[in-house]
Amino acid sequence: MDVCRRDIESRSVKLRFRAAWLLGELGCPKRPYLKERIKLLVFLLNSTTNSTVRERASHSLGILGTPSALSQLLRLSNDPDARVRKNVAAYLGPSNDPIAKKTILRLGRDQDPNVREWAAFSLGTMSRRIKPQERSVLRQLAADKSPGVRQEAIRALIATRTQGAIGLLLAELERSGIGAELVGAVQLLSRCEEL
Repeated sequence: MDVCRRDIESRSVKLRFRAAWLLGELGCPKRPYLKERIKLLVFLLNSTTNSTVRERASHSLGILGTPSALSQLLRLSNDPDARVRKNVAAYLGPSNDPIAKKTILRLGRDQDPNVREWAAFSLGTMSRRIKPQERSVLRQLAADKSPGVRQEAIRALIATRTQGAIGLLLAELERSGIGAELVGAVQLLSRCEEL
């Protein structure tokens, strides 16, 4: 911890990045000193404008995954750096917190496709717990201009057993130029009772 404290106070971007990385990875899987690590990461986020360091610090908060760390992540949901917002979208998914869900839904409309893609992923991790409003956002994302966003949204719709998801998958496969044999295989899958 002393090395992290020293590196955070350094003017070196490389050392500050290393501190952010260590604070997320230190002591896996037991994760000692959680409160202090979160406090140091928040200090780092508040004291640097370097986007690479901020991205890594937000990523480390997500790795820690405690309610306190996720609360700090929520505060970053409007960050000007898309990589920070992407981390917010990625790490809030497992949370059952209603504010986290609202944040993920809002990030599903973000201007950056990577943020939207991770918002779709997070909605998909909620499995069957998603509500009609959340399914609606996923359906909108399944029509996104970015192929990665569309594909992640379709995966999430399938994971949440949303009616009509297989049809969206078929359309995406055809749009992507996947061979007719694979499209036919997915059509056969869509007739299975499980899906």
